[in-house]
Amino acid sequence: MSSELFPSLISGAIAIVAAGIAIWGQFRNVRINHEFEKSKLQAEAEKNVARYSEPLVRAAADLQSRLFNILALNFIDRFLVNGSARERNYATLNSAFLFAQFFAWTEATRQEIQFIKLDGHEQTRKLSELQSNIYSILQTDTYTSAFRVFAGEQRAIGEKMLIQSPFGLKCMGYGEFIANDGFPSDPLLSALHDDVKNLKMNNAIAAPRFIALQNALVELMDFLDPDYLRFPKGERLKYSAK
Repeated sequence: MSSELFPSLISGAIAIVAAGIAIWGQFRNVRINHEFEKSKLQAEAEKNVARYSEPLVRAAADLQSRLFNILALNFIDRFLVNGSARERNYATLNSAFLFAQFFAWTEATRQEIQFIKLDGHEQTRKLSELQSNIYSILQTDTYTSAFRVFAGEQRAIGEKMLIQSPFGLKCMGYGEFIANDGFPSDPLLSALHDDVKNLKMNNAIAAPRFIALQNALVELMDFLDPDYLRFPKGERLKYSAK
């Protein structure tokens, strides 16, 4: 090997190694940036789940309270059957709204949970399990068809009720809901209204589903508000059939 060729080979080898190191460094930077963005996205999702937990627990409280009133306190006979025109209208529209409002906040948290890797996130995993149980209760054909709302329909109603704001998602208020007469042209909300109205003919048809749903909503409240800071224990009693 000539004396001139040896330095050239060394220089070439050094250049190849340097290029390899540069490429490795680029890949490493890309991977670090990707992991950073992924962690940032997950942290943002976790923050949003925490933020939406407050309205979610309130929506769960509102809905389970209405179900308890229907099951235990004769709400349907008092207001939907024997009430004034105003009371009948309220019983129908507000009951449908409480379902729709709960679907909205459930959908908001679901959209955020899908960005979170559940491994090692016990609290988020538990929330997801509780929501899945409620989806199942509402869509199962174990009960009658009354108030059977499939998971995709629950999400669709939730999406309709959600509004994008500068501070994130928020649910349409009851004022806007009644201003639009509960959106009777929407087939899913219209079916929900019909289910409520049909309760005055046979309140018992929905009772088994309502009992399971009311109990599941109380369990969700217990998870989201374990120290009874927002809702005292007396406001989250599980209904049981006599």
